Amino acid sequence: MKDISKSYTDRMLLDHIDLGVDSGARIGVIGINGTGKSTLLRLIAGKEEPDSGYIVTGNHVVIGYLPQNPDFPQDMTLYEYVVTENVKKIHPGDLVAAKELEYELDQHQGKPVISIHIPSDAKLQKENLISSIKMAKQFFMKLAPEYAKTDWICSSWLLAPVLRNLLPKESRILLFQDFFEIMEVQEDSRDYLEWVYQLKVEDEEQVDFHQLPETTSLQKKMKQYLLKGGLVGTALAKLKNDINE
Repeated sequence: MKDISKSYTDRMLLDHIDLGVDSGARIGVIGINGTGKSTLLRLIAGKEEPDSGYIVTGNHVVIGYLPQNPDFPQDMTLYEYVVTENVKKIHPGDLVAAKELEYELDQHQGKPVISIHIPSDAKLQKENLISSIKMAKQFFMKLAPEYAKTDWICSSWLLAPVLRNLLPKESRILLFQDFFEIMEVQEDSRDYLEWVYQLKVEDEEQVDFHQLPETTSLQKKMKQYLLKGGLVGTALAKLKNDINE
């Protein structure tokens, strides 16, 4: 939002305000009644027009809006209402966040698929993952039914098979792997360096494994494995069909 103003009759609610929201941010709007909280959200959702200024949304951003006093059928869940009322169509490349995971209409080997993305702050408990997948399936069944029954795939270092030798059996990463069937492994991928060791992408090709930190148990075990010539890589995997049944 840039230089936004909004008034009703002679009352100014928003006076030349600027507001930006970063990807992944969670923001609460707090204020006493009548100070413009609902107006601000309605402007962001496109339900009202500002008196001045403009609003720009990022590429592939989908805005959902739940009114303060919604009127929806008793047989409709809150999630179904938000989806039905706010999202009329979804396009390839749009990211859909459903609790812990994100989903995208995609193509793999010329066939439609849904790609699963793992945010850096995702909590990979079993119940969270199942809930996310169920919610996403409901969403795509309504708005992209031609994709809902296609393969759901994920490409990530978190799916690398070698992690089963580096992590304890109760690891949440291994639990996440149990949701998938491995399709292929790219052993020379170094994506794990960014996530495990917080290295910048441009530094990955010149990394000295001897200098890697050993703060966490995974860092320590992986470092020992790498120094022995081991490869971690990235795996492409398919979501198991019965995962949420």
